[in-house]
Amino acid sequence: KVDTSCGCTAAVSNKKIIEPGSEGIIEIKFNSEGKEGTQLHTIKVYSKGLDNPAIEFTIKGFVKIEGK
Repeated sequence: KVDTSCGCTAAVSNKKIIEPGSEGIIEIKFNSEGKEGTQLHTIKVYSKGLDNPAIEFTIKGFVKIEGK
């Protein structure tokens, strides 16, 4: 399972289930529409097989409005 901190950030995996020992890709997309300045968003990846059931990633960026 993958969760994001807001509706402006989307996470899509190329596999529904990633088996232990295998690999997968999680694509992250950020919609900057209506945003300005520093943006900080988190993505949580949940696992049933780890001692730590959730790994959190943070993405940070700066949205600059043209002409400002």
